[in-house]
Amino acid sequence: LCADEDEEECDDIREGLETIDHVLDDYGIVFVATHELDVAKENKVKRFPALGLFKNEEDFVKFDGDLTKELLALGWLISPETLAIEGKIAEVNEVMLRKMLDNEESMFVFFYEEDDIFAKRLLKELEGLDEALSKLEVEFVKISDPGIDKDYSLETLPALVHFADGEPEVFQGDLRNDKSVRAWVDEQAADTGDSSQ
Repeated sequence: LCADEDEEECDDIREGLETIDHVLDDYGIVFVATHELDVAKENKVKRFPALGLFKNEEDFVKFDGDLTKELLALGWLISPETLAIEGKIAEVNEVMLRKMLDNEESMFVFFYEEDDIFAKRLLKELEGLDEALSKLEVEFVKISDPGIDKDYSLETLPALVHFADGEPEVFQGDLRNDKSVRAWVDEQAADTGDSSQ
């Protein structure tokens, strides 16, 4: 966000931030600049220039760091803490998933097709698991990129998969059976916790 009176400073900062734009593309983050003061007012931005992130097209989070430090801004923009939406399982793309699998010792991934009504109903039930896993500091994400099932050798979608040190373990039960899903998730999370000690 830029104000007209800060044009020169804003141009310098925008040029610097454009150097990280290609990385943001990998994360599915669209970088845009605006002079729309209504946007700033709606999101309680009072100092310019400013950088923020819209999550889910409505939740706005403002960056409080130094805008001249592009890598600091990039780290903030792509961090799981910034991207997380409270009460929702984070949607990731294939690039993000690969990076997370490289960095996370244990994580759960719900693979689904975007237009699958059954999967969307399951997602609502799985939101409670996300909150419980967050307390254990275990990531839980969802992905619906076309062809993702083939990339991960999944026989059917939707599928719930636990990755421990990058190795997949697919839930083989009925995803509609909440107790069975919860028991499996608890078992997988406990096994990972035991092996890391």
